[in-house]
Amino acid sequence: MSHRNQPTLRTRAATESSTLIRGFALWGTVAAAVPALGWSLFMVAASGAWRLLLPFVVLGIVAELLRVRIARARAETMSFSLSGTVTMAAVTSATPIAPLVALCAAIVHMGVVGTRRPDKLLFNLAVLVLATSAGSLIYTGTAGWVPGMPGTLLAGGLAVCAYVTVNLSLVAAIIALHSGQSFLALIRDARWYVPTNLLLGITGAFLGASYQELGVVGTAIFVLPILVARYTLAFYASRSEETIRMLEAQADRMEQLALYDTLTELPNRSRLHDKLEVALGAREAGDVALLLLDLDRFKEINDTFGHQPGDRLLQHVGPRLRTVLHAEDVVARLGGDEFAVLLAHAGVWEAREVAERAREALARPYPLEGYMIEVSASVGIAVAPDHGLDADVLMRRAEIAMYVAKSGRGVAVYEPAQEEQHSPERLALIGELRQAIEGDALTVHYQPKVDCATGDVFGAEALVRWQHERHGLIPPDRFIPIAEHTGLIRALTRRVLTTAITDAAGWAQNGAPLSVSVNLSMRDLEDSDLPDFVAGLLAERGLDAAVLEVEVTESTIMLDPQQVCAALDRFRAMGIAVAVDDFGTGYSALSYLKDLPVDELKIDRSFVQQMMTDLKTRAIVRSTVALGHALGLVVVAEGVEDEASRAFLASVGCDSAQGFYFSRPLPLAEFVAWVHARRQHGSAASVPPATKAPSAA
Repeated sequence: MSHRNQPTLRTRAATESSTLIRGFALWGTVAAAVPALGWSLFMVAASGAWRLLLPFVVLGIVAELLRVRIARARAETMSFSLSGTVTMAAVTSATPIAPLVALCAAIVHMGVVGTRRPDKLLFNLAVLVLATSAGSLIYTGTAGWVPGMPGTLLAGGLAVCAYVTVNLSLVAAIIALHSGQSFLALIRDARWYVPTNLLLGITGAFLGASYQELGVVGTAIFVLPILVARYTLAFYASRSEETIRMLEAQADRMEQLALYDTLTELPNRSRLHDKLEVALGAREAGDVALLLLDLDRFKEINDTFGHQPGDRLLQHVGPRLRTVLHAEDVVARLGGDEFAVLLAHAGVWEAREVAERAREALARPYPLEGYMIEVSASVGIAVAPDHGLDADVLMRRAEIAMYVAKSGRGVAVYEPAQEEQHSPERLALIGELRQAIEGDALTVHYQPKVDCATGDVFGAEALVRWQHERHGLIPPDRFIPIAEHTGLIRALTRRVLTTAITDAAGWAQNGAPLSVSVNLSMRDLEDSDLPDFVAGLLAERGLDAAVLEVEVTESTIMLDPQQVCAALDRFRAMGIAVAVDDFGTGYSALSYLKDLPVDELKIDRSFVQQMMTDLKTRAIVRSTVALGHALGLVVVAEGVEDEASRAFLASVGCDSAQGFYFSRPLPLAEFVAWVHARRQHGSAASVPPATKAPSAA
């Protein structure tokens, strides 16, 4: 995987310059506090204020120890103490001792909150000394402006303003230099600090002024209510903090529910979307890859074991995926059996490698209800910037690639050509197909199956047709894939089975019994309830199971031979015949053929239609017929369009045939009439098609 670029020389120079400025500001503040303390000590010695220093220091320390914590919200603690009140009382009653009182209270505060770095400790002490010194200078310079008590209070108020301003400004400045935040923004964020400290400071200034006028006893009259207010405020603050903690817990819970999947505790679709947007916005060192994973056959697990065991299996997916990912990669559950992986620094090739490793990790057997269950996954990949720079677009295209992967590839990377299969028109067609299945827009046509040697019709293949009110006749090769990808194929197949078995029962009742064959897809074979559904239909119509034949394509079998064989075994156990459709077009090995639970091979039309003009194709057809018979199978040829083809097939022993030479697929009424005419007049009653419409679904 790619890595972020190293900082440039310019960046390093800027960093070093910023560090130098921060150091100058910090140690400059500490250095400025030294003469301020010296001034305080000199003035105390000169004025003889030593007798007041110890009482005020004790009061400041006690006030700091009685600090009130108003609330703790997230990582921020809001608190205050009366040490500032004591300090400002010292300013207005014994000005020279104020910086020393503030220093002692600050040392106690630092000890209470815990050990800090020496430079930060010295800075905080220096700030309080400088702020108190500034307040003392302002008080000394303004105390004589107005005579009497009003002048003392005015000077005290100005001193408090100077104290708060210097304190807040120095702290905000050093934080701004360290964090890069705006100085003014930090001042705004500390707006709760200003009125509180102004009020506490003015209270202290008032008490100091009262001491000068009223003495110790008179001042105590004002101090006692302040102490009572302190304990009252502490009581209600503790109750408020409990409420805040409860609200925070509720907020955390709501955030967990909103952004994380409750079953797996993985990020959900919304959280993944946010992280994808962040990754796309910070895409500095390479591509961003999104992988969407869908577990194959998970519904079968739920149907077999129940939802609780299925949920336990889903809980294993995240940890399995984590074993093949880096710490910065994101795993999310989108819902159901769909998961996603966000790779912040990966191109197409890296994403493919991760996808393959993820499939291997997920394919390891899971212990479930005493069994070891294997689960495969299909993975779709979309990569920024090649496939889009918008989170919604990238997620949609990864999903499109995932549907392509589910068709049998296992892993698929998005390609623009895939977009056509997921256009708005196609989405509209999905909704209309659902309505067509539930309504009467779908019909079943029948193409006869004829004995090659005698010309007798003995059965028919049921082929679904969709007559759309706007688009006209929609060919099966357009809507069958849609039905398979959306899961509608199961309802569609059941609709065709119901119609075909019902019509076959009608033929038998009218004295013209025929077998009927119906095509099944991979999705149908995953439907564990389908054999029971078919058995119920046959019983309701009073038909023998031998009347029905199911057809599966060679490519369907090769998607998962083990599962397909298990499903087909259930049909054969009921007495229903099984045919391999489109034989010769897939990529199966002949070793599979001997083990497949099938009764019939259907040679694909592409071979039949070329065999009269191509010697090699003719040899393939002849060999396929011989192979089928050697395995004890009935052989059917599709796509017979002329008498020469029929005659050749009969000469090589092919059992039966379908094709336009006999009849195109016909609606029920026309098919019944065709069969009646054929049985009355023999092979001359064949009905050639007017046009070569698609004849197979």
